[in-house]
Amino acid sequence: MIPESKSSRITVKEIAADLAVSEIFVYRLLLRRELPAIRLHTHWIITRRAYERWKDNCGMPESATAPADRAAPHNADRIQ
Repeated sequence: MIPESKSSRITVKEIAADLAVSEIFVYRLLLRRELPAIRLHTHWIITRRAYERWKDNCGMPESATAPADRAAPHNADRIQ
């Protein structure tokens, strides 16, 4: 977990340290839009909250990790 700071934003350097990857790898994730961020000219704005959500969902969109309400039980096709 990233230590709380006064800023609601997180830096590429902090993300790289948290994930134990290089800063270049984090920039690649940003360019591929895999990390939630906004690009403002040459700067990336990443909120801590969005990053923590992304990390909690293993990088998947929240809709992909949410349980399906109408999913059939695993053995629904068996006749009893």
